[in-house]
Amino acid sequence: MGKPLQQSRGCILLVDDEQAHRHFLERGLRYEGYQVRLAAEGQEGLELALIHPPDLILLDIMMPGMNGFAVARALHEAGLRVPIVFISASDEPETCEEARLMGVSLLVKPVNLDDLLGQIAQTLHVRFPVSPR
Repeated sequence: MGKPLQQSRGCILLVDDEQAHRHFLERGLRYEGYQVRLAAEGQEGLELALIHPPDLILLDIMMPGMNGFAVARALHEAGLRVPIVFISASDEPETCEEARLMGVSLLVKPVNLDDLLGQIAQTLHVRFPVSPR
């Protein structure tokens, strides 16, 4: 039997070009009570965020076309102040430093779901009860 229905903890926009990664994170986030919207590329994520601002954006950095850093800058220039957590396969010092300079947390793939939930809770300042798995 699944988890009982609960009120949504908020809406998260997940922008990642890797379908398997999007699916994994989407399932975990929905299970934890978040509404999740998905985008497979940076431009699509930017448009979704501007049309329906989420409570938080999980943003892959390395994507074809518009990368995560460009999306974050475009959101800032548009005046949208939504918390962002970067997700990247790269833990190169330059990537980490750019994220730090932007004031954005960075999690390295493969992302541990419990670590991600903790980062979301910290970013949104919500209580994160540990769920039995």
